[in-house]
Amino acid sequence: MSKKTSKYAGQLAASFLSVIIFMLMYILSGNDSRNAYRHFMKGTIGNTGRWMNTYGPEWFVDINKNISALGGPAVFALITALVFILLIIAKEKKLLLEFSITITGTIILMFILKYLLNASRPADITKFIFNDDLGFPSGHAMSSLVLYSSLAVYASRKAAGAPARLTLMAIAVVTVILIGVSRLVVGAHTPEEVIAGWCAGIFWISIINFIFNSPETGQQVSLQIDE
Repeated sequence: MSKKTSKYAGQLAASFLSVIIFMLMYILSGNDSRNAYRHFMKGTIGNTGRWMNTYGPEWFVDINKNISALGGPAVFALITALVFILLIIAKEKKLLLEFSITITGTIILMFILKYLLNASRPADITKFIFNDDLGFPSGHAMSSLVLYSSLAVYASRKAAGAPARLTLMAIAVVTVILIGVSRLVVGAHTPEEVIAGWCAGIFWISIINFIFNSPETGQQVSLQIDE
């Protein structure tokens, strides 16, 4: 098995593992889990005086709200639009197609998961994706993992040397983790919901990377675009 083949086999294995963990998180989630988490956080760092379900001092919650916004719909839409514009200007046809399917698929997959796995469903369809009431899985966790890891991967392809690539990936990982943790601190999600969001993101990124960059399918995609 070549190094590239082994790499993409590992990614498919990661996607399979993410599905298993996602299912486990769904089994563990629910009102009992949410109540247990709230009890633990109240006993550990306490509630703020301003919001009922936020934890820690107010300055700490304010910081986490700002971090959380990095995975919210406004920042997600802004960064996505900027990346689209840059890819169009650069005439990166394959990358533009890859990014378009990645983002579109993320929104569709998130919608399906939230619709199927939450008993409470708002009448307004626009509230599905980032609505905190539809907690499973965390939309912020999933969308931030997909967006920032995709940007890190795209940038690393242009980066010179392994240290630069590792730095880009490390920045993406830290950003995603901080956003996930911030969703816990502001009281929007339980650990199960955040981990499930990460798993859903890993699954989708692994599938996209296999389709566009594996030896078996990546070349076929390139040929179709060039025709």
